[in-house]
Amino acid sequence: MLKPVSQTVVDTGPKGPRYPKQYNLSDLTDLLDIGRFARGMPHDEFNKLRAKAPIYWHDEPGEGQGFWAVTRYNDVLEVSRNPGLFSNQVGGHQIAAPPASARHERLWSAALDNMINLDGDVHLQLRMTHMPYFTPAYVSNLQTRVATRIQSLLDSLAGRGECDLVEEFSSQLPLFTLSEMLGVPDPDRPKLVEWMEYIEMAQVLILNQLPPEEMAKYADFGAKFNDKMDEMLDYGSHMINARRADPRADLFTAIANATVGGEPLSAEYIVGSWLLIYNAGNDTTRNTISGSVQLFSDHPDQRQMLEDDPALVRNATYEALRMVSPVIFMRRTATADTEIAGQRIAAGEKVVMWYPSANRDEAIFPDPHRFDIRRP
Repeated sequence: MLKPVSQTVVDTGPKGPRYPKQYNLSDLTDLLDIGRFARGMPHDEFNKLRAKAPIYWHDEPGEGQGFWAVTRYNDVLEVSRNPGLFSNQVGGHQIAAPPASARHERLWSAALDNMINLDGDVHLQLRMTHMPYFTPAYVSNLQTRVATRIQSLLDSLAGRGECDLVEEFSSQLPLFTLSEMLGVPDPDRPKLVEWMEYIEMAQVLILNQLPPEEMAKYADFGAKFNDKMDEMLDYGSHMINARRADPRADLFTAIANATVGGEPLSAEYIVGSWLLIYNAGNDTTRNTISGSVQLFSDHPDQRQMLEDDPALVRNATYEALRMVSPVIFMRRTATADTEIAGQRIAAGEKVVMWYPSANRDEAIFPDPHRFDIRRP
């Protein structure tokens, strides 16, 4: 049976790089400062890194060992395409694990025991267990339901003059779509929205990067968070058991009955699978919708171009994804001593790929900060 990553993950190592740093910068903003990202993507810092320190050693606070920040397109591609040398499974995809005192152990397990933290053939096998569910008939029916929901959301906003797009549209649509895919009954969907809000807020509070007056508002958050996470995980177990007893044409059924290498998934991977779909599918879609609307608001010429020629929508989607980069980073762990762009990297060291930087690499995309829906 596939061994849970949560039982084998290694997230400790000596502080600092083992090999001499080939690139140095003395005035780089802390890439772990979420407040910096809240003020806007730090493209000025990424520009500096690509030009002067494309493989940059970034320290971590406390006992954290630090990591190599990879910012150029081709270097990110090299790391992504070599899971044998740059592993998800060894250390997980997050830059660092939360301290043991701040973990919800069941949620910690679910965050690691899923396909995003698996390498190579095992990752592909787990992905393929979901494919039979996506039949042409089901996808067509899903498209119809989603289109109806989009129209309903837009109708509720029409004529108002202004709205909170994130709250009233961008966050609503992916949660609806994912609930439809998983087969979550309508009465249960508000619970999933609430659980999602707790997960997102917890990440901010763990980093302790809110002003003191804001932190004070969440004095009892820890106890509430643990209760809400237990509710969420118990709900998932209930749905899995229900779909095993009564299979339906939904993704909960596909996950409940999935096998890898001819063996059923362990309980850890079943929980991790449905949570990965719900969590990762939510914020990436929300961020893409919100960021795309912002881009067209900031570039009325591109908006007019798309209105005049709707056939550009496919190309515009790729360009918006490039500009928004809804996933900011992924971490890998080197499994052997290696080298990228002249920088020696030791086995066990963390390598973090920064997608917003790679997606604006001037060596790949001419005039990379320009939003151009006709870009090849």
